[in-house]
Amino acid sequence: MTRRNSITRELRVRLAGARKKTIARRLRAVAPRLQLAESGDAADFVMLPSEDYERLLDEADERSAKMAFERTRDEEFVPLEIADRLLKLENPVRVWRGHRGLTLAQLGERAGLSRGYLSDIENGKRSGTVATLRTIAKALGVDVDDLVPPVRGRRTA
Repeated sequence: MTRRNSITRELRVRLAGARKKTIARRLRAVAPRLQLAESGDAADFVMLPSEDYERLLDEADERSAKMAFERTRDEEFVPLEIADRLLKLENPVRVWRGHRGLTLAQLGERAGLSRGYLSDIENGKRSGTVATLRTIAKALGVDVDDLVPPVRGRRTA
């Protein structure tokens, strides 16, 4: 003899979207025990037509894109060639100086440093103090973190 256990749980579904009356009529026909929640009532699920769901997803994507644009509106965009040079471990002072279109003499004048000292930093003969790197960063309009010399032989993935 087979014994059948049945656990009855009533699900409350809230319908949404432009065609909710049509959907309610169809659901009542195929699932008469299904409870349809009113718009303010608590529900286990919300059911809406796929085209309304797709529209909501599109609107959410659009809002997200607008928010991202607003967040980054005033940030500087770095050209791919500059990023590539930095990733190839080229000296960051040289890369940013070139990107800003400055000569060693012009950067030296802006930063109050000698051309020779800057050349030594760019060629890796000197590392420069933190204070010096801050001065150079300010003259180049970048964060001091952007000028940290790369560690040779180690690349980050």
